[in-house]
Amino acid sequence: MQQRCLKPRPLWSMRHRVGFMQGRLSPPVDGHIQAFPRDCWREEFVLADDADLRIMEWTLDHEELHRNPLMTAAGRREIRRLSGQYGVAVPSLTGDCFMQAPFWKASGERRHELERVVLSVLDACDATGANIVIVPLVDEGSLADGAEEESLVRFLLSQAEDLDRRGLQLAFESDMAPFENGSEPVRMGLRCRRLPRSSGRSRLGPLRAAAQLLAEETASADLAILHDPELTLLNRYVGCRAVWDVHEDLHAQVADKDWIPGSLRGPVRLAARLLERRAGRRFDLMLAEPGYQSRFDGGTIVRNTPVVPETVVESVDPRVVYVGRVSLGRGLETMLRAMELVDPIHTLHLYGPVDPAAARLLRGRSPSIVTHGFVEGPVALRSIEGAMVGLSLLRDLPNYRHSLPTKILEYLAHGIPVITTPLPEARRIVEESGGGIVVPFDDPDAVAEAIVRMARGSFRRECAENGRRAIRHGFDWAEDASRMVSFLERLAAGGDR
Repeated sequence: MQQRCLKPRPLWSMRHRVGFMQGRLSPPVDGHIQAFPRDCWREEFVLADDADLRIMEWTLDHEELHRNPLMTAAGRREIRRLSGQYGVAVPSLTGDCFMQAPFWKASGERRHELERVVLSVLDACDATGANIVIVPLVDEGSLADGAEEESLVRFLLSQAEDLDRRGLQLAFESDMAPFENGSEPVRMGLRCRRLPRSSGRSRLGPLRAAAQLLAEETASADLAILHDPELTLLNRYVGCRAVWDVHEDLHAQVADKDWIPGSLRGPVRLAARLLERRAGRRFDLMLAEPGYQSRFDGGTIVRNTPVVPETVVESVDPRVVYVGRVSLGRGLETMLRAMELVDPIHTLHLYGPVDPAAARLLRGRSPSIVTHGFVEGPVALRSIEGAMVGLSLLRDLPNYRHSLPTKILEYLAHGIPVITTPLPEARRIVEESGGGIVVPFDDPDAVAEAIVRMARGSFRRECAENGRRAIRHGFDWAEDASRMVSFLERLAAGGDR
């Protein structure tokens, strides 16, 4: 049935601060008040001008998607003409099409097809000047589980660089549960409390906030687990039995902290050793590496192993990735010099907080070097899926000599081959598994050669399969999780260390 466009009642002017959703100045479409007004869309510019409404949010439905004027070159020209003629801007789009056919609920070729639809819509918005795109996560588009959330996040993060370059912003309409107490999310039965992050010399404020939180939360707790060594200084604020999760050699790590002046590194190393001894006497210890046992009297080993996904994205794109703190001691200079030696099709993506000296080195680099900054672990792991190779180019420093970099296990678990320097544990895992290539320390030429070799599909697939098999059989978190739960339950029940 042909729509009959109605003249709205006069509205007062809000001095151009009020806009409207396309279709709300027209009769319902097939009984729907929120739908593209296919017979009246041109008239809505006239009606909006009469009502002194200067902002329109475009609507895009999945049905007849490519007949919507936004999706054709001629249609976009007409939208721009009408917008200029009547003084009604179209700065945003509600993508009901995403909700009606959500790619995050599809699989296989259908998912890829719907992802291509998203990209075509973003192209159309960019060409029209609509720089805000609303993705409805409600009704048919509501996120039903973690797998759908992962699919959504992974794809959108893969487009983040392009969105930023074009000035496009994504917004979400969601039915997700609200934060508890206005700011603290509830996730999978866990109550999360936010704390400011400490970095460099800015640590006093975050420590004070942590002290207050520990006093509040541990008053009624059975057990507390402290992850960062500086938090062990707050033991008097802990009202229950406590565990220190030891995951680094604090004394040796000083060599890789470029924010510590050289003249102070000796005293800081001594302070780190004293801090470790103090914590070892006051806390139960959970050690992430067998090599840490020599520094403490006792402690239970719970390896920092990865959760092995059931399925992974095949390693096919030319991205080279790195996950972890970005610093000179972790091989940034070698990474950058190696990338200068390979085909520009390869891009290096860095996921992790950037040390000051590293940030200075990254200034003015080519667009092929993409710095993402601090990214939560699960998001970073989703973001690197499908990458060609993962880097672990730690230098020959004391903190790394007796440790197995967790990033190597994470790369291999996610089907990403590894290029690593010959630290003893890293060399052993990579060579025994056949999951990657070992290169000399500080050798960008060798790294570049390894990247070129990894670009060969058959060799890369072999490494990916070998690595996943080795992690599944010897480094799956399921085994270490059981050991961790038994240890913590024993302590919570009042047992010995």
